[in-house]
Amino acid sequence: MSVETHQMRGTYREDRHGTAQKPTEDSYSASDRRRLLRGLPAPARRLAVSLLATYRGFDSTSLETLRAYVLSCDRLATLQTEPSADVRSLHKEIRANLALLKALELDR
Repeated sequence: MSVETHQMRGTYREDRHGTAQKPTEDSYSASDRRRLLRGLPAPARRLAVSLLATYRGFDSTSLETLRAYVLSCDRLATLQTEPSADVRSLHKEIRANLALLKALELDR
């Protein structure tokens, strides 16, 4: 949502929507990108590539968090489709996934 929409709805927060926006340029090297993608399962790799193409402002540190996030998404997909999956494991993975999502600031 745009800043104007947040202001109209009364959900505007300076810390989220104000001047402290994420950088518009990525600051990681090609080797950092290769390290992120190395060994990922195909669905996680596709998600990582898609997120890198869609969002900006990643650095080498946030790529580590991104790797953990896409692996978590892959585990969630497995847990959701596995009939013998433990509900507690699913809830634990959901909590971890949401924490990683917030750390990456992709929830904004």
